[in-house]
Amino acid sequence: MLRAWFVVLAVALLAGCGDDSSSSVTPGPTARQATALDVSSGEPDPLAPGAYTSRVFTPAPTFTVNEGWAASVVDTQLIALSRDVADEGDCLCIIAPHGVYDPATGATIPLPADLTEWFAANPGLVATNPSSLQVGNRAAHQMEVRVAEGAALQDGRLPLVAAAEHTYSLAPGEKGHIVIIDHPDGPLILGIRAPTAEYGDYFRQVEGVVGSLTFAD
Repeated sequence: MLRAWFVVLAVALLAGCGDDSSSSVTPGPTARQATALDVSSGEPDPLAPGAYTSRVFTPAPTFTVNEGWAASVVDTQLIALSRDVADEGDCLCIIAPHGVYDPATGATIPLPADLTEWFAANPGLVATNPSSLQVGNRAAHQMEVRVAEGAALQDGRLPLVAAAEHTYSLAPGEKGHIVIIDHPDGPLILGIRAPTAEYGDYFRQVEGVVGSLTFAD
């Protein structure tokens, strides 16, 4: 099942990259068409279906959500979206990281030269082999992850990425999907996670949002 959902995202995100003229690809929204998200760092705020962007997050992302999405955090380095305003277990996090957490010490360290390799080699994770894909207008790599047995946890979670005052982490009872996006201003990360029992359904919901995502130059 882990490999199956991994393949689904790769196929969905790459669907618009082939030469099949019978395929219908809907262009993503532009920043001018999108509603600007206000800065927030509190309770999840329900979002009406439509296109959104953020002027505080750099580089500015633009994406489309359908009914049922909420935004819980919007700031300069992190946008956190979820499907249930009452549940913080699931997350589609758009991250402009400033560091990662050393798996041996738990301390924050500078970004490694190759983030894809760092995730793949992290002893606290069990990860699938990275594969290439395109996210909107950017090249990227992706992998499925889960917490390895015996990983060094902090407050029951494995800390992975630091972004301003926020930490993207994964718990043993969750599945995750990491997408590392190349950008001239520095790497970006999509951190997708959900409780294991809900992961398949959540992953299907995430596909549409990720498929609409673009970043300003």
